[in-house]
Amino acid sequence: WSPLVATIRQVGGESSSGLAFGLEQCSRGVVSTVLLSLLLALVGHTSSSSAESKMLRFTMLLRAIIILVGLAATLVFFFVPRRRLAEDCTAASPSENDQAEQVATKSFYRERFVWLLALIVCSAYTGNCATTYFSQFAHDVYGLGAVASGWLGTITFVMRASASVLAGRAVDSSAGRTKIVMFLFIGLSASYFWLAFMPATRHLPIILSFQIASASAFVFGLTSVYFTLLDEAKLPVEQTGAVVGIVSTAGFLPDIFVGPLAGYCLDAFPGQRGHSVFFFIVACIGVVGVLATLAFKHETSKMLPACESENAECAPATNSSRDGGIKCGSWVTCYGSAQSRGLPTDSDHSG
Repeated sequence: WSPLVATIRQVGGESSSGLAFGLEQCSRGVVSTVLLSLLLALVGHTSSSSAESKMLRFTMLLRAIIILVGLAATLVFFFVPRRRLAEDCTAASPSENDQAEQVATKSFYRERFVWLLALIVCSAYTGNCATTYFSQFAHDVYGLGAVASGWLGTITFVMRASASVLAGRAVDSSAGRTKIVMFLFIGLSASYFWLAFMPATRHLPIILSFQIASASAFVFGLTSVYFTLLDEAKLPVEQTGAVVGIVSTAGFLPDIFVGPLAGYCLDAFPGQRGHSVFFFIVACIGVVGVLATLAFKHETSKMLPACESENAECAPATNSSRDGGIKCGSWVTCYGSAQSRGLPTDSDHSG
C-alpha cells in the first residue's frame, strides 16, 4: 500500500495529485462494480442449480480475478516509472542515503502532522467500512431480499467511481486542500446522521437509495483525497512511503474494530435501532475527522517551506530539530545529518 501511494503521488505530481488519486479510486470502483455485478448475477442464476454448477461458475469468477490481477502486475512492471530521488540528494552514496532515510523515518514518529493525518484517515476509513453494512440495513430495515439488497449496495461502487474523480479535480483546482477535506467530512457526518435518525419507510426504498448515494459520495470523495494532504504538508515524494506506512498502521485500524462494533450494536439493539446506533457512532467519528483536519491545517501552516526554490538548499534546522538534521518544513529531507555533512544547525545559521 505504501509504495502504491508513493507511486501515485509521483505520477500525479503536486499539481495533479488529486486527479491521480481520484482515478485510482475510480478504477477500483469500476472493477468492484463489474465483479459484484457478475457475482450477483451468478447468485441469482444459480439459486436453483446443482452444487457442481455453482462451484464451476464461482471458479470461473475466481479465474477472471486472477487474470485481472496478473494483467495489472504486467502493466505495473512495464509502465510504472522508477522512483526519482531529489536532485540535491542524488550525489550522496548509497550508505549515506540508507542512513539518512533511517534518521528521517524515525523523525516522522515525532511529527504531529503525521499522527493528525493518521486520525484523518482513520475517521474517513471508518465511514468507508460502514458502507459495507448498507446491504444488511436494506435487508433488515426495509425488508428487501438478499439479491435486491446486493444490487442496492452496488450504488456505493458507482459513487466511488464518480465522486472520487470529482473530489480529485476539486482538490487540484482549490487553493486549500484542507477546506475540501473538511467539507467532505461534514457531508459524511450529515449523511450518517440522516441514516441514523430518519425513520425507515418500507414502501419508499428510493429514499434509501439517496441516503446510500449521499454517504458513499462523501466517503469515497474523502478516501480519494486524504493522501493529497501530504502535498499540503510539503512532504517530499521520496519520503512518502515512510509516512504512509506510519499513517496506514493507525489509519486503517477500522478494519479491526468496525466489524465488532457493528456486531455489538446489531446484537444489543435489534432491528432499526441497532443500525441507527451504529450509524450515529460513525457520524460522530466523522465529526472527529473535521476537528483533526482543522488541527492538521493549523499544524502545517506553522511549517517552513520545503525549499525556497528548485536550486536552493534545504532550510536550516529550526528549534524543533531534535537530531540536528537538515529540516525542510520541520523534517529531514536531505540525506545525511547536519553534523556528518558539515551543514548548518541551530548554532550556525551563517551558511
